[in-house]
Amino acid sequence: MIRSFIKAALRRRGWQLVREPDLVTYLHSHRVDLVVDVGANAGQFGQALRRAGYRGRIHSFEPIAEVFEQLRRVASADPLWSVTCAAVGAMPGEAEINVSALSVLSSIKPSTAFAATFDARSAAVRTERVPVTTIAAVLDGDAAGAVFLKVDTQGYEEEVLVGARPVLGRVVGLQLELPISHLYAGVWTFEEAIARVRALGYTPAQFRTVNPVPGDPASALEFDCVFRRADAAGQAGFGAEP
Repeated sequence: MIRSFIKAALRRRGWQLVREPDLVTYLHSHRVDLVVDVGANAGQFGQALRRAGYRGRIHSFEPIAEVFEQLRRVASADPLWSVTCAAVGAMPGEAEINVSALSVLSSIKPSTAFAATFDARSAAVRTERVPVTTIAAVLDGDAAGAVFLKVDTQGYEEEVLVGARPVLGRVVGLQLELPISHLYAGVWTFEEAIARVRALGYTPAQFRTVNPVPGDPASALEFDCVFRRADAAGQAGFGAEP
């Protein structure tokens, strides 16, 4: 009531309150009933969703066995949060992952020389053989009709999307970590990523800085980019205030 009164008063004076859109607002407005969290690490993303008010199902994937145990413990008290110890890629099988001293920087892709400049803990301390599944396999038999796919795989995002192609019709939103400068070799450029995601039928919805450029805190090294289906605009329920 008070909020509506204030907004009406401001509009009469030609002013408007504009709220920065957040991810949970996106999930609610697109009626998401499953978040697939690829590259979950120790469950930071899932915990953030719960703190922000998302109460639907989460399925998280983390391939490194030691880190997966942390994820499993975090999710164990949440009946709507399932976890799988696996990487996600273009096809089922196995892969070798480079495990970094800072586990969030671990990747199937080799790191670049720039990665050591960004954070010395990006260097691999060992490798681990891990199982690989696909998003198509994950969603096979799952009843979810509006899926949000979050991918934070340190340079392996494109491969995850290849394995998701058969089920993208059910994916109403994507979140990808996209680089401006490269920490990993053989990774698409920011411009290539935007073009390829557009070709899959998605358009940018939200951008947030993940890490700043070393020595230049006003410039982004990487963005978390949320994409919506390009054909979703104007559909009933989208854009409404929660």
